[in-house]
Amino acid sequence: MRQPLWPQRRGTRHWLRLGIPAASGLALRLVFAVGVHQPTPPRGCAVDPRWFRQQAALLVRGHLFVDPCAALRGSFVPGANHPPLFSALLAFADLAGLRSMDAQRALLAVVSSSAVVLSALVAREVGGRRAEVPAAWAAALLPGMWVFGAQVISETLVVPLVAATVLVALRMHRSPRMVTAVGLGVLCALAALARTELAVLGVVFAPLFVRKLDWRRRIGQSAAYSAAIVLLVGPWVGRNIAYFRRPELVSVQLGATMAGGACKESFYGPSIGTWQVACTTLHDPHVVTSDASVQDYALRDRAISYTRHHLGRLGAVVAAREARAFEVWPRQLNSAVWDLLAAGGWPLWAGWLYHDVSMITLPLWLATLWWLRRKRARTWILLAPIGLYAFVSGVLSSDSRYSSDCQACFAVLIGVGIAAAWAWTFDRGPLLPPRAPRPSPSTSTSRIPARGAPGVRP
Repeated sequence: MRQPLWPQRRGTRHWLRLGIPAASGLALRLVFAVGVHQPTPPRGCAVDPRWFRQQAALLVRGHLFVDPCAALRGSFVPGANHPPLFSALLAFADLAGLRSMDAQRALLAVVSSSAVVLSALVAREVGGRRAEVPAAWAAALLPGMWVFGAQVISETLVVPLVAATVLVALRMHRSPRMVTAVGLGVLCALAALARTELAVLGVVFAPLFVRKLDWRRRIGQSAAYSAAIVLLVGPWVGRNIAYFRRPELVSVQLGATMAGGACKESFYGPSIGTWQVACTTLHDPHVVTSDASVQDYALRDRAISYTRHHLGRLGAVVAAREARAFEVWPRQLNSAVWDLLAAGGWPLWAGWLYHDVSMITLPLWLATLWWLRRKRARTWILLAPIGLYAFVSGVLSSDSRYSSDCQACFAVLIGVGIAAAWAWTFDRGPLLPPRAPRPSPSTSTSRIPARGAPGVRP
């Protein structure tokens, strides 16, 4: 059994220390969501907070996942601008009487605060109990963990969902069981129904890659895992394939996302690497009045065509996207229109706080990741959401909303790094102890037959 990276501590006092950052994180999220003045979302049903709330209201009235914009015009056609999980959550809030914007913000603050405890549990799986409390404080205070809470958008739900998925994936690789495989499949399915790109985690975290299992158990647990995903995601995918003219799986927003990051404004000038809402406008009247999937494919073709004709700029654009995604390149205020307005908006000071803290903590979690690799800890599970964020940002555009996929992993790495530095400073333990040398085959005595053995001359 793998030994923890540092000694374990147990007892009621330790869990009380974990409860303090959890309560502080909840208080911070409630104050920011309800007590701080939030910018009013722009008008229009296509703006994400209004879109989610209107679709939830239509769900309560019995209209199953129709397009809210078309419903305002009296046409109840299928809508799949976003996956269905967040709209379903808001529909339950409406049924419970939480219909105002502030009431739903408070509910989402409570949901988001669960990521504090989940991040602490992930840190315990990675580095032992001593890493729990620092990771909990990091998850409670890191702006990327709570800045989405005041916006009624799906990223608020994504942060705790990813933390729970990573936690169960770590436990699956530590002690694989059938019930853990099914639970992991359920969480991966819910993550895919919250944000489209998280469907990739359903492939990466499959039990087929668990080394502790023989192939018979791998196949059996992978079948149960896949069945859980198909049962939850299958009806939504089947509905989209049946209702839309062109094949659509989870949402019809891939074309708009590609087109906003592949145009003149996002390839040249000071806004290079950003997403531009003005580039998603369709001008062909036949396409504008067509099915949503037809519009999606038209925007995809436009983005691919523009990228092919500007391949010489692609390297610089991808580098700019990654630099903006990891806050290495300071954003200009006029290039963050989507982050500050179209996404629902947050106070300007919160956006700059998110940027500054992300830039400061970047070296810490990178150093922690390198140290854990030296310790031969299981880091690829933490790296999977971070790699997904880097891939989506590089291929599509830099949008801080994508970072919700990996904010819990950032908090865990920061907490583990703080705990390691504390142990090295005060416990006088080496931060990077030397690894045990592997025996050389030429000097190993196990391969030298003893004198007097059969077939050995004296």
